[in-house]
Formats: sequence, C-alpha cells, structure tokens
Amino acid sequence: MKRKYMNLACAKLIQEMDYLPATDEEGTIIQRENIITLQNYTGSELFIAELIDADTLSEEEIKNGIEFTRERMNELVEVNSLSYFQVFVFDSYPSQEILKIIQDASEEYSYNGKFIFYSIVNLQDKTITSYSKFKMPKNNPSTILQGILNENYYEMDFIDINQLAKEKLEKLKIKFVAKKPYLTYGLIAINIAVFIILNFISILTNTDYGDVIVEYGAKVNSKIISGEYWRLLTPVFVHAGISHLVVNCYSLFILGTLIERIYGHKKFIFIYMVAGIFGSIMSFMFSIYPSVGASGSIFGLMGALLYFGVENPTVFKKYFKKSIITTLILNAFIMFTVSNIDNFGHLGGLIGGFLASGIVKISHVPKKFLAKPVFIAVTIIALLGGLYYGFNSDANRQDLIFQKTKILDKLAKEKKWEEAASLGNEILEMNPANEKIHQLVITIIFQSYVELEDYDKIDEIVEYAKDFKPGYDHFLVGLMYLDLGKYQEGIAELEKAIEVNPEYKEKIDSIIESIKNYTD
Repeated sequence: MKRKYMNLACAKLIQEMDYLPATDEEGTIIQRENIITLQNYTGSELFIAELIDADTLSEEEIKNGIEFTRERMNELVEVNSLSYFQVFVFDSYPSQEILKIIQDASEEYSYNGKFIFYSIVNLQDKTITSYSKFKMPKNNPSTILQGILNENYYEMDFIDINQLAKEKLEKLKIKFVAKKPYLTYGLIAINIAVFIILNFISILTNTDYGDVIVEYGAKVNSKIISGEYWRLLTPVFVHAGISHLVVNCYSLFILGTLIERIYGHKKFIFIYMVAGIFGSIMSFMFSIYPSVGASGSIFGLMGALLYFGVENPTVFKKYFKKSIITTLILNAFIMFTVSNIDNFGHLGGLIGGFLASGIVKISHVPKKFLAKPVFIAVTIIALLGGLYYGFNSDANRQDLIFQKTKILDKLAKEKKWEEAASLGNEILEMNPANEKIHQLVITIIFQSYVELEDYDKIDEIVEYAKDFKPGYDHFLVGLMYLDLGKYQEGIAELEKAIEVNPEYKEKIDSIIESIKNYTD
C-alpha cells in the first residue's frame, strides 16, 4: 500500500507540478532503496521533494538522514534559493522517539536562504502533519500528498516513473524549427546599411542627419495623413544615431536568434513586420512627434515570446518567465521616467507581435479563444481601428495644419502668391485650433490676394476675418492701406479696429506712432 502511495505521489508531482527524478552529473536517475527524490528548478529557485519509507528506517537512520540533508544544503552553494521537503511516510503514527527527532529538526533556522520543511504522512489515519518554522512556498507537495490519501491509490497499477520522466523532459524541451537565424542576421545588416547610406546622404547634401531621416523614412504623422503610408513600415529600418543603432541591433540579435529558431524563418519575418507596423500605428495614434527605430519590432519579438508562453506555459515558466517579466517591468519604469522614447511604439509592437504570433502559431491549439480566426479578426480590427483613430485624431490634424502653415509661410517669403492663397484656403478648411496659426494663415491669404489684385477674394477674406475675430477685418484693411501709402485711410481703419476690439489698441498705437515718425 505504501509503495503504491509513494509511486502515485511521485507520478502526480511529475505530471502536475513539473518535478523530475533527481539525477547525477551524468544525467542518470538516482535510485535509493526506500527513498524517492524529485526536484524542480524554476530558473531562480530549486525545490526538492524527498519521499521516505520511514517504517523501514531506525531512529538512528532517520537522524542520520536529517543530518545528511543539512550537510547537503550547505554544499549547494551555487543555489541561492532552495526549499527541501522531507516527507516521512508511515503506515500509522510513528513512535514518540521518532516524532521528537523530526520535531527537533524542524526547530532549526534556515541555511542562508535555504529551507527544510518536514512532514509526516500517516496512511492509516489519512493525515499529513507538517513541522516547520517557515511559511510553506507555493511549490510544496502537501496538496498533492493529501489529495492522494483520499483516493483508492492501493487499487491502482504501478506507474513507470522513468517513462513518465522521459515524457515530461520531452515536453520541457524547446523545439527549434530553424537551425540558423539567417533573417535576424539579414535584418541587422539592413539596419547597418541604411544607417550608413543615410549618413552618406547627410554628408553629400550637407544636410543635418535629423532632417535626412525625417525625409527618408521616419514616422511623421503629417506625411502619413498626406498619403505617405509607407512610413508605417520604414521607421523599423531607420535609426537616430550610432548608440540607437547598436542597442537595437544587439537586442535584435539576442531576441531575434531565439524567436526565429522557435517559429521558423517565414513566421519570424511576419511577426517582425506586423509588430513594426503596429508600433508605428500606435505611435501615429498617440504621439505627434517623428520617430524611428527597430524597437517596436523588437518589442514584438517579446510579444512572440509571451505568446509562446500561452502555448507552452511550462517551458515558458521554466526558461523565460523571470527574464521577460523583469524586462517588461524595466521598460515600464523607463516609459514613465525617461523622455524622448516612443513608448507608444514599444507598446504597439508588443501587442502586434503577440497577435501576429497567434496568427501563425507554433502548433495546433485546441482552445477556441486561441484559434487562428480569432487572432486574425482581432488583428484586423486593431489595425483598422488604429488607422481610423490616427487619421481622425484632432492632435494629428492640428499637427498637419502646423506643418502646412510652415510651407505656407515659406511660399509667402518666396512671393509665390497663387500657391500661397490656394494652400492657405486649404488650411482654413481644416479649422486651425491655434489662434496664432489661424491668424497668420488669414494674414498671408489676405496679402496674397492683395498682391494678386483679386478684390473679390479680398472682400471674402476680410469677411472671414471679421467672423474670425471682431475688428480683425479693419486691422487687415488698415494694413493694406498703409502698405499702399494711403496713411489716412489706413489709420482710420486701424482706429475702427480699436473701437470694435480694444485689445488691438496697444499694437495699433505702436503702428500709428511709427507711421507718424516716418511721415513727419
């Protein structure tokens, strides 16, 4: 009966809690008479469960076994965090002498972050008694051991623990689809080549490098709205400087080589590109500033690793959980503390990488909510929704107005009046929210029509100016008369502007004073 209990306990610890039989340095399972030793290493913590047929041991042997465990704890210097569960299995309640030995042992303190937890299993009474000064960790075997006591384990067949361990080890292996991550190396080479080419362009044209990357591929919202949709992808290959390039290429090398080997070449490049586009779209939605860099796609590779955890939670927990969570926490900290970083691009890339991975998948997933059509639908909705929001964002529209106004000002300085008038009216139709920009556009349109001697249009823009701001129509007409040398008419219009809107008084008084000084 006891052997069957220990056999089933061992099997369940392997199946449900990812424990494995302890092995020696050569990988051979350690088998000792009357003792089964299992262990589970999570990457940061080591858990050891020792099931002992205690009825076969004398008081002295139990005492020596406890002492041996203590010595073994001290020898495991390479492990910082260790929980050792010694489970003594008895057919019935042990003698008082043995009970005292175990109770006394439980009074010991921890060994530099290493803890021993003692338990007694009484098969007859179906009870488990734990002895410890410390709080039991999550990976303790008590729940499974107690659950088996309530089963008819003695009627079950023996389970081949060695075969079970082999099957578990196979499940814990990371299966690599691609042998060589050629595409990762290729992407790194492209990033470097683009950086060199853009620097050459900067040198040859005597143009600031920042202006070059804006012209040749940066995510610039106003240009995307104007039809340069390719800017949703090209920022992935453009970098702001040598340090930006080095950091991203290094990150791509670390993550890319892993993800490409796990997913394969085609799936990897699909994930990388979709993540890059998602990063650009989220940045387009929430940030008006130009941005460049492969970091959106690199965060997408982290999203791919997170999706890998959805399909393979045990393997993910064993190899990647701690590192990926640490990375995400670190980047969340950077997001709220460091400026000049496109955090929306990073977040969009992470989401895009996860969704793209759900589309291509590593293997078949039976759960309906993880099915490929679900991920395709969510991805399409997210893409279209993001683009709709970005193209209809008031912040993006005002940024486009600002960029067009800079072009308008340049046209006025170059005295290209017809083009200036046309662009100015286009800007007015977009309804500028900034009063100074709005006023500047009206002024340039008015000046353009004056220079073109289009008096019907002058009347129209003057009427528009009146609706824009009380008195501004008189202000514009007054300036026009002054420009034509009709000072009396001009001053009269300016004084009317003051009557309608006194806030012009200081500015107009200054203009009139300068005119009087000029004409005297």
